[in-house]
Amino acid sequence: MTRRRRRKTGGEKSQNLSTSSEVSPEPKRSKMADAGGPLSSTPVPTTDKEIKSQLSEIMETLALLGKQIEKISSVENRLSDLQKSVTYQYSRRNNIEIHGIPQRNGEDTNDIVVRVAAAVGVDITPSDIDISHCLPSRQNQTQQRHQTPAIIVKFVRRSVRNSIYYARKNLRGQTPNQIRVGDNNTNNIYINENLTPPMKRLFHQVNERRKQLKWRFIWTSNGKIFTRKDETSEVITVPSAKAMNRIN
Repeated sequence: MTRRRRRKTGGEKSQNLSTSSEVSPEPKRSKMADAGGPLSSTPVPTTDKEIKSQLSEIMETLALLGKQIEKISSVENRLSDLQKSVTYQYSRRNNIEIHGIPQRNGEDTNDIVVRVAAAVGVDITPSDIDISHCLPSRQNQTQQRHQTPAIIVKFVRRSVRNSIYYARKNLRGQTPNQIRVGDNNTNNIYINENLTPPMKRLFHQVNERRKQLKWRFIWTSNGKIFTRKDETSEVITVPSAKAMNRIN
């Protein structure tokens, strides 16, 4: 038995074509049309005058940026110097300087340090000392004579250093003859912290101002400078030359 094939009518073809057109995607739109980027809003210079004007604006902007970079660099350098100074001072935390005792040829400075410690009431032995030596002699510019070189000492422990430094007032009135028998030198003996060169310069500046204004006290502690007008007045910390206006 032969089956008859069903023939498609024109209506069916029309219906299929209609369906196909309904699901086809819309044509893609241009990205440049939708972007709305800077090129669409910023006019492109076309004349020499416009080009020169834009170049001038760019150069001014670059100049301002250059100045800002210089300021940032300057701040970074100052911070770096401050950090180095703090680190340098921290490395001296176990040190003191002993002033007023002339050194004899061949004399062991460790022995002098032990004697000075005994004079302030602190008993130590050479094993408490890491190293000691005389600093180079320097000339006093005011009196045009060479000062007695100081002895710099680094202790093994900071606690030993602090015990001697905080008892330094016990040296008042003592001379090298009382520290070392047979010494005819009448210098006063005193103990200082081992400050960095910038802090030493600042200390001398503060001390000069203190003398001018007849303030009574000036001292250092842990690398910092302090001053005070009298026993009843406020203690002033002077971390830099700019802070000296607080001494008035």
